[in-house]
Amino acid sequence: MSVTNLTTPHYKYSISGLSIASNLNRKKSISVSVLPHQNGQFLTVPFAKPTLKRSVSDSNFSKKSKSFESLRRIATETSLQIPENFSFQSVRIETYKIRWALLVMVILYTALSYMQWIQYSIIANIVMEYYNVSYIIVDWLSLVFMVTYIVLIFPVSYLMDCRGLRYSALIGSIGTAAGAWIKVFSINADQFMIAFLGQTIVAISQVFVLIVPARLASEWFKAENQSKVCSATVFAGQVGTALGFLITPMIVSHNHDEVRDGLCVLMLGTAIISTIVAVVVAVYFESSPANPPTYVQAIQKAVNQSNDGYIEAVKRLLVHKEFMKLVLAYGLNVGVFNAFSTLLNQIVLGYFPNSEQDAGKVGLSLIIIGAIGSLVFGYTMDVTHKFKEIAIWVCKLGGITMGVFCLVLEAQSRLLLFIASFILGFFMLGFQPIGYEYAAEITFPEPDNIVGGIMNISTHIFGVLFTLICSEINSYLGDLVGNLCFALLLFASTLVVASVQSNCKRHYAHAEITEVAKELAQITDDDEENAKEFTGLTLKIDTSV
Repeated sequence: MSVTNLTTPHYKYSISGLSIASNLNRKKSISVSVLPHQNGQFLTVPFAKPTLKRSVSDSNFSKKSKSFESLRRIATETSLQIPENFSFQSVRIETYKIRWALLVMVILYTALSYMQWIQYSIIANIVMEYYNVSYIIVDWLSLVFMVTYIVLIFPVSYLMDCRGLRYSALIGSIGTAAGAWIKVFSINADQFMIAFLGQTIVAISQVFVLIVPARLASEWFKAENQSKVCSATVFAGQVGTALGFLITPMIVSHNHDEVRDGLCVLMLGTAIISTIVAVVVAVYFESSPANPPTYVQAIQKAVNQSNDGYIEAVKRLLVHKEFMKLVLAYGLNVGVFNAFSTLLNQIVLGYFPNSEQDAGKVGLSLIIIGAIGSLVFGYTMDVTHKFKEIAIWVCKLGGITMGVFCLVLEAQSRLLLFIASFILGFFMLGFQPIGYEYAAEITFPEPDNIVGGIMNISTHIFGVLFTLICSEINSYLGDLVGNLCFALLLFASTLVVASVQSNCKRHYAHAEITEVAKELAQITDDDEENAKEFTGLTLKIDTSV
């Protein structure tokens, strides 16, 4: 054992309780300038005012110093608060198989929520004629989702912080089912306001739906799987939208005499499936695991968050310059998709009259390949951690493919239209998980639900604005001009993403803290093994020298 690295405090201190084998060779065991002397009880070492409270080897002392320095650096660079008495050795890191079942539940009710978002817009011309309302009124059946999100996201996020993950999942799934049942009673031509009420209930529920995925990923999954989980839930929303694009035009015919029957089948089927999913969520969904999946999650749970902490987190994020740049870029990109999806029926019918099913197939093409893109980019981010580089290229290629899509529409070729839709969907929808994960990286350790909430507020604000503005542009200047505006907005998002200057703190913190935990666990094991060999004498520091 060596004590050559001991530091000196401003007061005297003696160490007792450290046992050393009586047959140790003193010259080899202790490196001091004056040989110690020994009596029957103590091995006394002449040394000045040490601070060491227990014996450690030179190598372990160095390892601990390195580990503590790593923790200080993590706290400085990421602002992650590490409690003073936090013990890595006492933390049990564990993942549970039920997490996959929870993910499936979230995927199902997310898909059902998104399917209802788009089911009126994709047959806008039929809805307009059947209920005798204008196109802009039909658009509001989709826009209400964006408006309710903007208004409710912060109160809903606060409720989830107070009540937990299960609370949000329950309201989201049950509200989605309740709204679907209300719309069952809106199938008569004079009951448009009931349809709007049901759609509003689903829209309010979607706020609870959208805040769950990021919290589910951080509380139940290891760091290396969190991007994949968020990508899977984005994928779920895209699948739901795809189902809305595909199924709605197939069930609801353009024949006026058959519209009522089609709406009845569509609404009743959606309500029954939504109810089944809501019952499963109510019975099986859990809020949080008994043991955390990562050391970072354990640290965050150990830090007591007050109600004031939520407000302070919002304030910090709103003045985070680089994050707000990313919020702008994400809002531009995803806002274009929201507006484009809402107006897709009108855009396609402008070139291919009486082709509601073609509009649905174009939307389906966008979503299918976009869902694949989300999974591909989610996996790529987990492997490479090059969030900014991937984001720039995806935004840039999204703008290019949107321009190609506009030109293909002018050619009025259905084959080329579907091919262009596939390519456009891969890049335009593929940006959604990239934006989420990049934001989580640069804002770590801020709460994921608040970060995601601010991101989505941006998309919904821009979605409403782009829908209203581009609808007017299409009416007065033609579809080509309005569609080219979408392409220009995607290029603008590329420039904004390129200007973001920030490190990926979440990946760094997870990697560093996991390594520190392993080092400290190894040091503890070494110390326990050494303690078994030390019997007999007690080390005592002689401060009188």
